[in-house]
Amino acid sequence: MFGLACLFVLAWVCVALRVVSDGGRVALLLQFLPFCALFYLMSFYQALLNFQIRTGRAAGWREYLSTEEGFLPRW
Repeated sequence: MFGLACLFVLAWVCVALRVVSDGGRVALLLQFLPFCALFYLMSFYQALLNFQIRTGRAAGWREYLSTEEGFLPRW
């Protein structure tokens, strides 16, 4: 999900750099931005669920961001 979000943002930046400053195209660029944000939020939510499953308890997003644990599980 995070990779897909990065791909969409990269595509958005490429189109934004090549776009002619036409009002309609700029509006389309701004309308595409929420989809990029949605993919980032979905990937963060999936990572939070993964963290909750690994720790075995319900943890909040602040606790997830401030944890000392590594992001990848130990093998």
